[in-house]
Amino acid sequence: VGLAFESLWALALIPLGLAAVWLIDRRYRVRRRSLRRRVTLCARLLLCLVLALAVAGPSVLSTSGAAQRWVLMDVSDSTRQLHAQAEEWVSRALERLPQGQEAGVIAFGADAMVDTQASSTPAFTGVSASVDRSGSDLDGALRLASALLPSGGNGGVTVISDGKAALSASTMDLMAAAGVRVDVLPLETASGTDAQISELTAPAEVYEGQAVPLSVTIDANADMTATLVLYQNGEATDTREVSLKAGENRYAFSLTAQKTGVVTYEARLVSREDTQSQNNHLSAYARVLGAPNVLLVEESGTAEKLFSASGMQVERIRPIAMPSGAEGYLAYDAVILNNIDYETASQQQWQALDQAVRALGRGLLVLGGDASYALGGYRGTSLEALLPVSIDVRNKQRMPALSLVICIDKSGSMTSGQFGASRIEAAKEAAMSALEVLSERDNIGVIGFDDTAKWVVPFQSVSSLSDVQSQIGTLRADGGTAFYSALDEAYRVLQGAQTPQKHVIFLSDGQPADTGFQNIALAMQKSGITLTTVAVGSDANTQLMRLLSTLGGGRAYEVGEFDSIPKIFTKETMLVSDSYVKNHTFTPVILEAQALSGFEGLPQVDGYLCTAEKPTATVTLASDTEYPLLALWNAGSGKVAAWTSDVEGAWTGAFMAWQDAPRFFGGVLSRLLPGAQREGELTAQAGDGTVHIRYTLAQAASGSAEASVTLPDGTLETLRLDETAPGQYEGDLACAQEGAFAIRITYSDEDGTVHVQEGGAVRGFSGEYDLRIQPDQSLEDLAART
Repeated sequence: VGLAFESLWALALIPLGLAAVWLIDRRYRVRRRSLRRRVTLCARLLLCLVLALAVAGPSVLSTSGAAQRWVLMDVSDSTRQLHAQAEEWVSRALERLPQGQEAGVIAFGADAMVDTQASSTPAFTGVSASVDRSGSDLDGALRLASALLPSGGNGGVTVISDGKAALSASTMDLMAAAGVRVDVLPLETASGTDAQISELTAPAEVYEGQAVPLSVTIDANADMTATLVLYQNGEATDTREVSLKAGENRYAFSLTAQKTGVVTYEARLVSREDTQSQNNHLSAYARVLGAPNVLLVEESGTAEKLFSASGMQVERIRPIAMPSGAEGYLAYDAVILNNIDYETASQQQWQALDQAVRALGRGLLVLGGDASYALGGYRGTSLEALLPVSIDVRNKQRMPALSLVICIDKSGSMTSGQFGASRIEAAKEAAMSALEVLSERDNIGVIGFDDTAKWVVPFQSVSSLSDVQSQIGTLRADGGTAFYSALDEAYRVLQGAQTPQKHVIFLSDGQPADTGFQNIALAMQKSGITLTTVAVGSDANTQLMRLLSTLGGGRAYEVGEFDSIPKIFTKETMLVSDSYVKNHTFTPVILEAQALSGFEGLPQVDGYLCTAEKPTATVTLASDTEYPLLALWNAGSGKVAAWTSDVEGAWTGAFMAWQDAPRFFGGVLSRLLPGAQREGELTAQAGDGTVHIRYTLAQAASGSAEASVTLPDGTLETLRLDETAPGQYEGDLACAQEGAFAIRITYSDEDGTVHVQEGGAVRGFSGEYDLRIQPDQSLEDLAART
């Protein structure tokens, strides 16, 4: 029996009250006290005492019998090495029970059970209760003990555990509030050599025929050798002998999704040095969708073969046949542009593609080549806006400087043309366009020639773009045609230029009246100056122009009245400046681990087009000079990837000869594919002993839902789901197996229409066997708080 107070501080009011009553009495006392005055004083003192006790809130504690203690013994697998030692300690302690005390034993693992009933003479000879030893639920054991203890605080608990037990703050609060004293006896366990599969990751959704990247993470507490086996739908598909290092070890696999539906994966680890097998397996699942439909846009090439080999359903069209409305892309999951020039399709067609990506969620993969990106006129277009890279190259100061001389035929024939557009005006526009891709470190000069040559723009650095363009605008056409003086003047100036790159663009539409200029073209090449020719119209001497470009080590262009001369000038300037085109061999730099998932390495690349990644883009692969080789980002509801090299072998000979090229590029495209349109949403969670399944319709409707569940051991269970809310169906399947559960929902609506949805759930091994989990301070905190 005991006495307790709710507000102990109120007891301090008793002496204060008594002193106050006594002082008041003294103030009014007379020489001789009467009996009545004495009675009044005693009554006032008693009243103060009662009031103070009432505020303090006294309560009487009484026991319902003998004092009682429960011993909570952790019999989980993590303490199995110390079971005999713990049982011996408990046995000795129970034999020495003090007079008038009772004790009992509760065994706990993943659950808790009374092993020995509480009595003054408990008969404990070892744990005999059938407890699930795959966990350590100390919460449940403490709550069971609290419920069995007598009321009034006449009891206690002793916990014997290694500290790797589930214990919540709410349970500590419950024990403290109940006045239950908890003592702890920590068990110090010595873990043996152990390795575990800590993580197996797979994509949520893949397409039939696509590569499925899988990642396995293994933790070990010592170096050891082991065998790692990967299973797909219960069948071994890959086996590796691995040398594990103490700590974390990662391994990448790649399998092919061979059929639609839910596919389960399991990784298993076998090692003679491993002392614990319960943590040597882990599962995952993926939902395999039908092979994606891909629209390939290219003028010519072999990309169709590449992506068909990766499991895609590929339809090939030319740019001119691209859909003019976004609805034209509804039949496709993704679009591939292989080395496409922007001007080969109309603005309406490009706008339709933009809407298909941003609004309809279609994927877009843009492949490089000599007619794409900067060379394809993407700069400032709606296509560039879709890309994760921009065409304007960052930090142009890193590029070699260029000295460029443009020679423009300004003879009288250059005034001809069609529909109000003369050749001379097109040539001036071309020269102005070429200026826009130069940097301030470059030099420019423009020569206008007829019978003689004249500097329209004296050779100078590109310091003021507008001033140079204004000078070009003064060019007027008249006179005859002579090549020698223009080529000789360009050669003379460029010989003295102090830049690594020196180039001449020579444009003419006629027949020269002079000779001897072939020797100048040959001298240019020997001096490191390249010469490119542009023959305009049907009257131009195309054979002579091709010869000059060959002698000068450049390129030859032949253009009609309607061809884009400005675009040719811009492209030629980009090619020669080395600012937008890089021709050298390097090994791609991997900036995102997913790019190498399932591959031992990547082949070398011989060149690419320079671009700059946009702020929110992810650069997966880069060149050796840090320019994007493969970049991705989200554009509206769609995903876009940019590959800045080619896929025809011009820069990627080694890459295209690589046997894994289809799998690599198929993997890139699979990252851009939209998710499947779902017939309702399926969620499932594998908890302790049950798998909870929920199927929710986008719109509430009446019907029936049934779940077919393939268990980890391969058996099939069927479960009817109950409608728990409008359009929501739920059910629980009793199953304690570890592994992946493949789930298929069949929903029948009021009209008899059947809808199917598939998904899965995974139950891993218990935290009891996780070597990464170490004992914490929870046992000490429990003892301190109670």
